[in-house]
Amino acid sequence: MNQYAQEKIVPSLIAEVLSKYGKHNLLPSDCKNLSNDIIKVTGFTVSETTLKRIMGFARKSFEFSSYTLEALALYSGYKSLAGFAEKAGNTKTADTVKLKTEIPATVNIACSEDALQTLLSVKNSSGIPFSETIERKDFNSFIKKFMSSKQRVAPVIGPAGSGKSIALAHAVQSLWLNEKAPFKETCLYLHAHCLYQLIALKTSFSEWISALNPSGNLVMVIDSFDERCMPMQKLKFLFDKLTSLATEDSDKHNVKIIIAMRPSCWRSIMQPLNGKQSVDHLLFMDKSYPQYDYMHQALPFTDAEQDLLLAGHLHLSAHISTSSAPFVSLLKYPAYMEQVYNLWLEKNEFNEDYLAMQIVRKQAHHFFNNGQSRLSQFHYLQRIVERNINNIDSTDAIEEDTDSFAALTDHHFLQPNESTTSTDVSFSSVYFEDYFTVLSLFIPQYGSGVEDLLELIFYNSRLCDRKRQLLKWIAMETLYNRNTNLWNLARILESPALNEKDKREVSSFVLHLSHENPFLSPALMHLPENIFTAEARYQRPYA
Repeated sequence: MNQYAQEKIVPSLIAEVLSKYGKHNLLPSDCKNLSNDIIKVTGFTVSETTLKRIMGFARKSFEFSSYTLEALALYSGYKSLAGFAEKAGNTKTADTVKLKTEIPATVNIACSEDALQTLLSVKNSSGIPFSETIERKDFNSFIKKFMSSKQRVAPVIGPAGSGKSIALAHAVQSLWLNEKAPFKETCLYLHAHCLYQLIALKTSFSEWISALNPSGNLVMVIDSFDERCMPMQKLKFLFDKLTSLATEDSDKHNVKIIIAMRPSCWRSIMQPLNGKQSVDHLLFMDKSYPQYDYMHQALPFTDAEQDLLLAGHLHLSAHISTSSAPFVSLLKYPAYMEQVYNLWLEKNEFNEDYLAMQIVRKQAHHFFNNGQSRLSQFHYLQRIVERNINNIDSTDAIEEDTDSFAALTDHHFLQPNESTTSTDVSFSSVYFEDYFTVLSLFIPQYGSGVEDLLELIFYNSRLCDRKRQLLKWIAMETLYNRNTNLWNLARILESPALNEKDKREVSSFVLHLSHENPFLSPALMHLPENIFTAEARYQRPYA
């Protein structure tokens, strides 16, 4: 297959492979598992290295073999590469055909095909069914302001799970890919790794854009522009290509670029470019968001958006409307709303503390147990906890640690304060603060006596106000962590420092944990019955 033919079908074939694999955003580390999956499904061997070249993670020094492309077509569900190429020349998939009917005839079909494939992959990977997600009006307003401005590049910056991908998908569908779309420019909507692959295949990216878009008006919407997608060196190369394209002679073409990335990626790209007029004048920054290097237009849900999102689930909406302010605030972050939504559908049971704590614990375990060393990040969190407990306002209490700051704000554990420095930072939610307080101060001290821990909780002014939540976290970690002594839980519930209301709430929470997680029931059977309140005893599992 010649290079021209590969240029036409490889990006579409990649999209089909990702859809089959169940991910719209592949990591280099996924290529090994994908290789094994291809062998299992097709019997064809496509090496991890070859997949990295196809996905743009490694240098491509030759054309891909027909054997490799045949394997990918078979894996994607086609009878042959020829069958895929024939179908790709007409329609990509049945879902694409359906989406395509929404595109007006004035749209450049060569670009809209790629846009539709990206849109379809985002819809398929949405944690909440895409039809139940909402269009972000403020986000669309930001894009409209950018489109009417003289600037050429609009960054959309937000931590993981802040809703960038879904907001972009709705915006592309609403503003370009439907009959009532206000903008008539050709829309090239791609994930960053697909764009990198396209650039790698082109001898002249600018000439390709000009040939693809003779009218000269093009908007490029680039999602997943971060180090989970490809190494920073490639991201900087890609950003340089995009900004060069945006600054070229406007007589040739008028290109505008919307690009979504995480805060650490934005800082890494912009740090060597700060102060360079050639870049600064390109950027469209909404000055109403002064912390634009942390979160810019990837914003929490408003009350109205939260109500709209839950309109089809009245029982869940009713529970949330009567929940505590910290819980409601937690759910304004899109990723956490998605998790509560799915836990609710699975269990059809609502326990505010359990849901919040499951979200936080899952987020933390995913971050700290992903194979990388996170010791420096944990020590950084410990210093913040110590500062808070000792009620120290000075930023001098925390050493400068830009790497830990970047990683923890990227995952929304922390958020910067006004100065946006790594020493002026706070937890993004009180639930995260309580969890890391327990991990950093309490769990390691179990061997030295629970009484000391209780004294610290009840007599420290900062901790006493949150005593019930902290005790619940200790109970959860005690039950889930088999390395801790279960009798410490009995000592906590028997402590004279707990009043009856505290004891009732904590013991009820412990029993709720045992009902949600049956593997805990045998452990609770061995605890004395009298440590539970009378109201909670009837729920206790018995041997």
